[in-house]
Amino acid sequence: MFVPLDQRLKRAKKSEVNFLPDFPEGKAHSDFEMERSAMVMEMKKRKVDWKQIGEMMGNTFPLRRKEIVEDEPLVAQVKERWPALFREQQIEAEFARLTSVDLKSSFFTGLDQYLLRFLELYKAKSGIVGLTRLMRCLDDEEDSSSAGPSSLS
Repeated sequence: MFVPLDQRLKRAKKSEVNFLPDFPEGKAHSDFEMERSAMVMEMKKRKVDWKQIGEMMGNTFPLRRKEIVEDEPLVAQVKERWPALFREQQIEAEFARLTSVDLKSSFFTGLDQYLLRFLELYKAKSGIVGLTRLMRCLDDEEDSSSAGPSSLS
């Protein structure tokens, strides 16, 4: 059964600012494909120019989004065509290009929100050796900091 492309496409989520950007005016698919090929070649070099890779990834973002959203390739295919996308720096940059949010600060802010609950869960799972030592250290630090200056005499 044939399903029209517009019905198959995923819809942008609220946070996805650049879900499926248009190609810049004056640039064609072939221009992006040439830059993508140059980027793949750069990634194969012994000494990769990461600044150049970052610029190329930014320039080819519309092509990459079009491929991922419309073609829904397997991860292996994406990795083959966009090898830089699987580097930490480019994961962060791609997240920022897509959502206009800094990934690390967003993650750590969210993590901080649940830190006390995580610590409670870890204390409940005290059978884990390394975790038990860590929790004792944290408890000792908490006790010494809450004792105040009067306990130092």
